[in-house]
Amino acid sequence: SLPARFNGLFGLVLYYQHHGVLLLRSGDRDDGGPKRIEICFKGVVWMSLPAWLSDFTIEQCLIDEVIEYIPPSHRGKAQSRKVYRVDIDRTPHYVIAGGVFTSRDEGAYFDASPLLPEIEVNLKFD
Repeated sequence: SLPARFNGLFGLVLYYQHHGVLLLRSGDRDDGGPKRIEICFKGVVWMSLPAWLSDFTIEQCLIDEVIEYIPPSHRGKAQSRKVYRVDIDRTPHYVIAGGVFTSRDEGAYFDASPLLPEIEVNLKFD
């Protein structure tokens, strides 16, 4: 439930534009909680986020808070979604999406996501 607080370092692991899926992940955690935490926004139409996030909160807010930053061509879709404010170091960032989901487990960083089992996120060096 929101608002929610997340501690530790998270990275923007995946943005799949075709389905509007944004996946944030924190892995290899050793703070006594779950080893891996994921945050998945689905139905994303607009976002303003850094690639790395640390110690932040997510809460739902009104579109009025961010409407001036959204390109006019995106405003129609944005008004049919929810607006999530991601506060990092007292600086607001935003994701406009249909919903947000979280998962906490003991998986390794590149194990399949329980939130997106059909998508493989891996790292290969040639």
